Amino acid sequence: MNIVFIRHSKTILDKVHPNLVWNLSEEGVELAGKLAQIDAIKNIEVLYTSDQTKALHTTLLLAKESFIPIRVVPELTETTSLTNGFFENYEVRMLQWYTELGHRINNGETREESLIRFSSAVEKIVSSNSDKGTIGIVSHGNVLSLYIGQFDERRALGIHGSLKMPDYAILDWDSKKLLKQFGE
Repeated sequence: MNIVFIRHSKTILDKVHPNLVWNLSEEGVELAGKLAQIDAIKNIEVLYTSDQTKALHTTLLLAKESFIPIRVVPELTETTSLTNGFFENYEVRMLQWYTELGHRINNGETREESLIRFSSAVEKIVSSNSDKGTIGIVSHGNVLSLYIGQFDERRALGIHGSLKMPDYAILDWDSKKLLKQFGE
């Protein structure tokens, strides 16, 4: 089985509302439409998505073109350290979060807790789709960087730095080898 991991498309930065409900920008809608035309996306048999608005909207745009069924899995959400509100010194705080074991921002999840939650969700998705050749998972930059970092020689922070909105990576589940990396 192949898993296509997809980062949501470009959003409208909105400091008035929590990032859990941020919408895609016009450019984000256009970019998701272009991504839907790629064979790797067209070959997906079922799409799983986070319940955050930007991931849901991206998923709908990807699924629409090829009539791909959609399943919402709240555990695919971004790490709560980033969704619990805004914080000052973003770059410094994120570097700490990525490099210091057990670091929390906004009383949210540590890097390790995020990875355990996300990995557990992926395991459940895979076990319920053993009859499928290709499934898709639409999620968020930091948690995807952590997860894919297990299969990539780059560290999670390096992966996150190369991510685009939208972007995708393909993992051969059986061999645990990346067929396409984020940022390529």
